[in-house]
Amino acid sequence: MNIQTILTLFDWRSLIDIPILSFIVFLFYTTLRSSGSWRIGLGIIVALLFYLIARFIRLPGVEWVFDNVSNIALIALIVIFQPEIRKIFERAASAFKVKKLLKESSGFINEIAKAAFVLAGQRWGAIIVIPGRDDVGNKMNGGVLLNAEVSVPLIVSIFDPHSPGHDGAIRVESGKIVGFGYRLPLSSSEKLDYRFGTRHHASLGLSELCDALIITVSEERGTVSIFHSGSYMQVDNEEKLENEIKNHLENVSMLFPVTSKRRSKSIRLAEAVLSLVVGCCIWLAIVINASQMVQRTYTIPVQYNLPPGMVIIGEKPHTVRISVSGSASSVESIHPYELKAFVDLTGTSPGKHLVNLQRKNFNVPDEVTIVDIEPPQIPLVLHTMEQRDVEIKPQIVGSLPPGYEITSIDVNPSKIPILYTTDLENPENIYLTTTPIYINTIQQSVKLTTKIVAPQGVYPLDTTSWPDVTVMIYIHKK
Repeated sequence: MNIQTILTLFDWRSLIDIPILSFIVFLFYTTLRSSGSWRIGLGIIVALLFYLIARFIRLPGVEWVFDNVSNIALIALIVIFQPEIRKIFERAASAFKVKKLLKESSGFINEIAKAAFVLAGQRWGAIIVIPGRDDVGNKMNGGVLLNAEVSVPLIVSIFDPHSPGHDGAIRVESGKIVGFGYRLPLSSSEKLDYRFGTRHHASLGLSELCDALIITVSEERGTVSIFHSGSYMQVDNEEKLENEIKNHLENVSMLFPVTSKRRSKSIRLAEAVLSLVVGCCIWLAIVINASQMVQRTYTIPVQYNLPPGMVIIGEKPHTVRISVSGSASSVESIHPYELKAFVDLTGTSPGKHLVNLQRKNFNVPDEVTIVDIEPPQIPLVLHTMEQRDVEIKPQIVGSLPPGYEITSIDVNPSKIPILYTTDLENPENIYLTTTPIYINTIQQSVKLTTKIVAPQGVYPLDTTSWPDVTVMIYIHKK
């Protein structure tokens, strides 16, 4: 596929399609970056670019490998990135909830900031965990459920050194203190020096596992620090702490994380441009694959539309085979069970006819081309039909055992309406028979259900099959 062909694939829909794909890529990228899985995503992007290059310069071996593993790879990616995909949907679901919380009840932010500096002034250690998008329930152990409104007196009383739960952490979520006395995992990194104790190492450890904001008060130095995403900083006053908490909650409420101040504008611009490039590559891969010409063969039923009072005599094909060609997207949109061939014979005169099958006889999409029809022609013989009522005669085979005789035979129905072709000789002598009834072993009166046997050129009137016939044979012993 050359550049000229690729340019023909662009239209006004591309101006909508590519930005949406790029938006999804950037959303996925930010999720991978926050979860630490970005290297896997980078490897997938490299593989995608390699595939596009192979398609562009026509490397059949590489194309075959990618085409045959693509379906399995899609399932594998869903499994690998299941946590990240879940986070993306959780972001959309939690956005409105957190925005409503910020709008209706922002007072708890002030209470948390004030309580932290009250504790720092009294040199009482504390850990306050404010979850982000990630679930912290499986990363914090112990704890006592509280579900109380946030207030300075309550927080100070929990971290009073004489309180049994002062050594643990409290968890603040949805504007309430969910519980207290939680134990956090210790960090295994060496980011903190010897001056920091267990409380700070635990705060750093939790921040390395999730995107929660952890406020930590040092009892030795009387300082307030915040931990987030594996990093930490000291906060000097209540106003700055309030801003950090508010920024954290706003970050949770957005699809994209609030960009860290430490990230330069050039890096953010590069990330956006890279997402646009990857979005274009994905769009090209999809469009090129969808525009690739493929061919399929289908066996489909034939439906005949006959003029009133006519019937097809002799053999007629019930199925035909067609081969279609078109873009992969057009051919894949065909549902084989919906395909039919229509042979319209209305207005056709009686006699022999040779019907040429054409595109108009098939309900295939306009975007595909029919390249072959087998058979291309159908020979048919049509005859006009007449209607009359005829008798049904039982077909008795053999004779009764010695000493028995048939006194009477009742057939129900005894007559039915039929259609017969006008080319039959002596149509007045037409009659129907039942399937053979063997009476060699019958020694008493019996009631049998049989089928109808019709001569050639005779057809049922209103149904596609003949009705069942009941035959009652009355036997008398001599």
